[in-house]
Amino acid sequence: MKRIISTILGIFLIFSVSSCNRKSYKSVRIGIIDSCISKEIQEKMEIEQINDIAQIETDNNITHGSIITQIILQENPSCEIFYCSIYGEECVGKIDDVVTAINWCIDNNVEIITMSFATLNDDKTIRECVQKALNKGIIITASCINFSDKICYPAMYDGVISVSDGFNPRATVSLKGKSVKINLDNIKLQKREVSFLTALVCAKITKQLATGYTKEEILKKIEID
Repeated sequence: MKRIISTILGIFLIFSVSSCNRKSYKSVRIGIIDSCISKEIQEKMEIEQINDIAQIETDNNITHGSIITQIILQENPSCEIFYCSIYGEECVGKIDDVVTAINWCIDNNVEIITMSFATLNDDKTIRECVQKALNKGIIITASCINFSDKICYPAMYDGVISVSDGFNPRATVSLKGKSVKINLDNIKLQKREVSFLTALVCAKITKQLATGYTKEEILKKIEID
């Protein structure tokens, strides 16, 4: 399997968690595995980035990866970003790169990983790597395939918080017709794609982690509007 399929479509997530009795304990460490982000975005956000996966040079900050990152920072500007670029010039991702990225996130002690891509192929190496991360207590969010109820990966691995556009009844978070607003370098965007809303799910979870909720508490308190 040579391709990792970027997913599209819309969702929105609301947590009904009161943090009145919680105190912020530290900045949450987030691993983003996605397409490239520009050097300007990297420098501005002071992002820790993996070095051994190819990075596309771009003068345009409105890349898929830049939007994913901005969504998360809009919700939780104090988080620490650990960024992994897995796409080459033709937006093709390799299994080995995904595995390298997940392992790098584990080695850097991230608390949550978000992956806005999906494939129909159940690859053993990715499955084992995802399980390794989950065993370390890392929360993982991942996108389902657009307009589909098919089983897809890594979203459908046990323990992963999967996000769907409303077509997949197996998804942990399943919403239809929702969108997210993004401000990127004074450019206002509104996106309905599942990949971008998966980032929002990740961001909402990080806010709860920052106030001291455990993974188990957060998963029990997810509510969908």
